[in-house]
Amino acid sequence: PTLSLLTLALTLTLLTLLTPNSIPNPDPNPDPNPNPDNPHPKAGGNLSAGEIAEQVLVARGRLAAGRKLTNLVVMGMGEPMLNLDGLLPALKVLTEQCGLGFAQDKLTICTVGHVPGIDALRALGFKRLNLSLSLNQADEAARARIMPNSTRYSLTEIQAALGRYRQRKNAALGVHWCLLPGINDRAEDADRVADFVRPDRKSTRLNSVTQ
Repeated sequence: PTLSLLTLALTLTLLTLLTPNSIPNPDPNPDPNPNPDNPHPKAGGNLSAGEIAEQVLVARGRLAAGRKLTNLVVMGMGEPMLNLDGLLPALKVLTEQCGLGFAQDKLTICTVGHVPGIDALRALGFKRLNLSLSLNQADEAARARIMPNSTRYSLTEIQAALGRYRQRKNAALGVHWCLLPGINDRAEDADRVADFVRPDRKSTRLNSVTQ
């Protein structure tokens, strides 16, 4: 019975940013683009709340009979917290009963550590909404080398924002760590990430992925 439940559980990764490579072209013979420098009028721009939610509707429509979409993860192309104008209203559409009716704890927002975005997400008041941090390095200099766009806020500031985000005692925060051989898979790297999560070690889940 457990296995059959797992096979029916599907997770959809939602995008908040549209890039040229993410745009399917159903027409095999499209008309020439009048502006070759911009292959899609919205390429490189933020998705609206409607466009974010639409991804769920499209995915539902493509599922085989008997399969159900159960979990949503917002991550991927771009930092979700840089599109709060689209993300926050989309979360309301996704979770409200008059919308798509997902439980808050079935949604996860991933971030590289955008502190104002984390605080804005907390202000939304969704006490069961999951939050995950893409960390990959717990040393400031090393993190700047492998994730140069994630260093606007220090690890100390990010750590404090994660602490503020927790709105219930049993809330669990996620920390994602993509293992890069010889870069962040050494004993000292493990010690650093342990130090980073130590203030909330009982309620932090570390997810390591081998690259």
